[in-house]
Amino acid sequence: MKKILWKVFLTVMILLALYRLTSYSQTPVISNGFPERETVIEQKNFELYQNEPERFNELTNIRFKIIEKGDALLQVNNPEGKLIDVLVDGEMEPGEYNVYYKAVTTLAEGEYSYTLDVNGEKQTKRMLILKH
Repeated sequence: MKKILWKVFLTVMILLALYRLTSYSQTPVISNGFPERETVIEQKNFELYQNEPERFNELTNIRFKIIEKGDALLQVNNPEGKLIDVLVDGEMEPGEYNVYYKAVTTLAEGEYSYTLDVNGEKQTKRMLILKH
């Protein structure tokens, strides 16, 4: 009898948790008595992924996906925003790309950034160069 009650209790708790999750996601935000407009998230022309490995000594892989054909610029900048390297510069077809970046031995250990610009839309990620 206790096992059956325990199973019923767990089932009710799971259903209650699922109900709360779905009811919150469907509840409009109300400000001044009026529901706010839904925010429309625009589809980007590309996706930029975190480099692998994120912390590296000499070599890392930067992956990105182009959704619509366009002019692409992938560059690496130092912590002050100064351009270090241009890895991609030109028109690219839709598809997934891997760019291997070999850090110059003169670069100091620290946090650098890489930026992908496709048709004027930009996204920046950070990477960490470690020296051994």
